[in-house]
Order: sequence, then structure tokens, then C-alpha cells
Amino acid sequence: MSQTMMFVTHHKVKDGVSGDLQELSRQFVDFVADNEPRTIGAQVFVDDDRNELTYLQIQPDSEAMDYHWVQLQQGGSETLAAALEGAETTSVEIYGEPGPVLTESLKALAERGVEVKVLRRNLEGFLRPQIA
Repeated sequence: MSQTMMFVTHHKVKDGVSGDLQELSRQFVDFVADNEPRTIGAQVFVDDDRNELTYLQIQPDSEAMDYHWVQLQQGGSETLAAALEGAETTSVEIYGEPGPVLTESLKALAERGVEVKVLRRNLEGFLRPQIA
């Protein structure tokens, strides 16, 4: 059975960028929504001082998460570059078993000094469909 994947990244917002956070976040989330139909959800949060940004993504399985990374590398590199230009990734948390594409990306992040945490085993849980 496929396991739901959750991906959480934490970023330090660079000086002078806080005013652009809303637009950069919108562009990135719109790219995911428009190009990755299997994505369950994507959310961007910022602290009150607009110094720390957190991105949360939920995918149905590791294949969909790998597809997300391939999309970013192929068609979304400009969108991702623009979004990340204003923030420095400080840590990444993965919930679920990463596929081969995500595994390689996590290795590259760790080599750059980004803290990477992977929790592979889901003991229990559920997701509800969105109710309109």
C-alpha cells in the first residue's frame, strides 16, 4: 500500500524580501497546483516578524513526491529559483519513505549543510477529503 508523503521545509527570509513573500509564495503554490494534479495540499506559513517561512506539502505517495521534484527541475526551476532567492533553506523534514529522486535531493541538501530529518514509518493516521 502506498504511504502518504509529507514534506516540510523551513527557511530564513533574507533581508529586504519580506514584502515579496506573498507574491513569491503565490507563484510557487500556483505552479504546484497547475502542474501537479496528484498533490493533496501545499501551504506556506510565515512567522509574525516575517523572518521565518515554512512550506508544507502533502503528496499521496513517494512517486508523486518524486514527480514534484522532477517538475521543479524541468519546468519549475525558474519558479523555484525565484521563490528560494529570497530565503535560505535551514531544514527539511520528510514524513514517509522518500523515492529515488527525493533521496538524491535530500543528499544534496545535506551536503550544503541543510538539516535533513526523515521519519519513514507512519504508525497510524488518516487524511480527510476537503469538505466544501
